[in-house]
Amino acid sequence: PQYSWQDELAARREIGDFLREDAAIVADWNRLLAAGERNGLSFDDLANRIERDVSARYQRSFEELSALPGDPALPSAAAIEQFREYAERQRDASREMAEGLRERDPRKIGEALREAREAGRKRE
Repeated sequence: PQYSWQDELAARREIGDFLREDAAIVADWNRLLAAGERNGLSFDDLANRIERDVSARYQRSFEELSALPGDPALPSAAAIEQFREYAERQRDASREMAEGLRERDPRKIGEALREAREAGRKRE
């Protein structure tokens, strides 16, 4: 065989787990931003929550996807790489958002939001 079927099954399971986790993270991120506006969370509180509930989870997803076998012959190889890059970009965007909030830097916050939206469009 060109590739290990067990590796492919593991990759497909991880992709499914990632897609479910990503949907939950995106929903949490949106809720955090809305709650920040609605409940008047401080910038520091919102930054801490984004790091905990968004950045850290994308970091875990990135690590889990990176731990999969790197066999380019796997049918899921391209999807694994796409989702790994997406998780990395979302992690970085959420970290930039937290940093921008702490610095009270609207330009950095706006750039982080643009980067997150762009990463989402590229994933689709």
